[in-house]
Amino acid sequence: MAQKKERVLIAVPNWLGDSVMAMPAVQLYSEANPEVHIEVLAKKSVAALWKLHPNVSAVHQLESSARGTVDASKEIRKLAFDSCFVLPHSFRAALIAWLARIPKRVGLSGRGRTALLTEKLALPPLVAGAHQAYEYLYILTRNEAMHEIPRPKLEVSSAAVTSLKSRFPFSDERTIGVIPGAARGPSKQWPVPYFIELVRKLTSEIGGRVVLIGTPDERELCEKIRLEVGAGEVVNVAGQTSLTELPALLGCCDLVVCNDSGGMHLASAVGARVVALFGITDPTKTGPLGPRSKVLQRSEIRSKAIPRHSPEAIEALARISPDMAFDAVVGLLG
Repeated sequence: MAQKKERVLIAVPNWLGDSVMAMPAVQLYSEANPEVHIEVLAKKSVAALWKLHPNVSAVHQLESSARGTVDASKEIRKLAFDSCFVLPHSFRAALIAWLARIPKRVGLSGRGRTALLTEKLALPPLVAGAHQAYEYLYILTRNEAMHEIPRPKLEVSSAAVTSLKSRFPFSDERTIGVIPGAARGPSKQWPVPYFIELVRKLTSEIGGRVVLIGTPDERELCEKIRLEVGAGEVVNVAGQTSLTELPALLGCCDLVVCNDSGGMHLASAVGARVVALFGITDPTKTGPLGPRSKVLQRSEIRSKAIPRHSPEAIEALARISPDMAFDAVVGLLG
């Protein structure tokens, strides 16, 4: 008689970029524990993305409300998980695991949730000073060795690629993606006039097609750039792709220029070359994980908790000129 597989639930981060940075830890944990059945608990904003991860058997969607907390804990309790790893720092994620009566609940202590965990962790100094991906890896493995972090895995279907290429005009010559938006606002957003100047140089000096990418809320921003450039080779697809289509779209690009954002991490995960524009956030902690990336930063200040309107961050981003970004693009296309 076959032995019953251990059922493990992983509560994953809520933000797109953080979720992508957590994926290598899930991959390494799965490879080290092939007998374990892994499922994830994810907010609606990232649930669709985790369905593309090959090491995850099922995704449980968490709604953003008190009712959602109760409903999720009831659903999880019925599934009789053996253990739960809580990757985000939130109280809510630990509460759901506790309400679901999962016997083993592992996560970082603090944030008022220590009593809800059965294994309370504190980050070793080496891990605390390393890339965010190592924090997630430590929670899953309790191993503080600085092993090489693999590129995040995402299974992009050929059908999604075919559908995108039938809907949007990609260049047979070269396609460069540009993501001008940032969820954290001006503190993480390169100046719009700089994006306009860069796109103008890309279309006139490199050729091919520039695809402007973003959320529905960023469609107006992308359209402003397209109209200012006035080039027929600039396409605005902001708001026209789902979260499951976005990795396929980024994978169709030869290179992606972007702010320090979730789109940056996703582009790197699908293997695109990435030019990332950083203000005062620390790229050694939250930079792109892929090997084909170039971070541009013109500040000695490093800060994690940045308000939406940080004068220091805005000034630092303004010190990265369009010419610098263009040279980085040319260097990566090589």
